[in-house]
Amino acid sequence: MRDPGVVPDSAEVARRLTAEALVAELFSRFDARDVDAALALYTEDATVFQAHGRDAVRSVMERGMSPLRGRHLITNLRAWSLDADRTAVEYTAAAFTLEGDGPFTARSVFDHRQLQRREPDGVWRIAEHEIHGYTPPA
Repeated sequence: MRDPGVVPDSAEVARRLTAEALVAELFSRFDARDVDAALALYTEDATVFQAHGRDAVRSVMERGMSPLRGRHLITNLRAWSLDADRTAVEYTAAAFTLEGDGPFTARSVFDHRQLQRREPDGVWRIAEHEIHGYTPPA
């Protein structure tokens, strides 16, 4: 990770903004319960937990998706370039179930780590995704 007090160059700023947008879009699609749209944000060879490849990642997503209407709140997001085509991203996601009038309490809070990669088509996608302390349902 770079020193947060050092002013990044424009390419680094662009990669960090892209990383943040990719995380936000992932949870927007996940909260909409659109597995196909969420999967499109992962590389073909993505790894999530021990699942490798989009078909296996689909299975993990479907098993882990709550049947209840919910939202995720992303906080403490940090992103830094590993090289011109790979960005490491760490953040915390709090999941809320939206039932009743509220206020709503978090049902879970987990730290995430992603490796995002620029694909040959120039689009950034998630290549690796870890959720620390979470075990997907069997």
